[in-house]
Amino acid sequence: MVERLKDKNVHRLFGDIADLDIQERAKIDEAKVVISTVPDIEDNLLLLKELKHENRKAKIVVMALDFRDAKTLYKEGADYVILPHLAGGRQIAKIISENNLDNIEKLKLKDQKYFS
Repeated sequence: MVERLKDKNVHRLFGDIADLDIQERAKIDEAKVVISTVPDIEDNLLLLKELKHENRKAKIVVMALDFRDAKTLYKEGADYVILPHLAGGRQIAKIISENNLDNIEKLKLKDQKYFS
């Protein structure tokens, strides 16, 4: 995903938000949206704390592995919390409801591009 955003001239950064250098390079004070795909609750709480201080206008999307962590992240100001198992369930429900089972091979091939 980081590489795909490069082609669209979007500022992106891959790194550990607990690292002070990464925090500085992230330019969170200028961001419109911040997305953390790391499910570590402590890292995401740190990010939320920094964003409350630096840039509360930014939309904040973080990831959690369970509902307990998701509730905590929402309480601390996350705009949206990704729960992978919930997102996966929604995706397969969409495939089934749109009767896309015939296209399942295409979806498989598209997903496999991310594996290499």
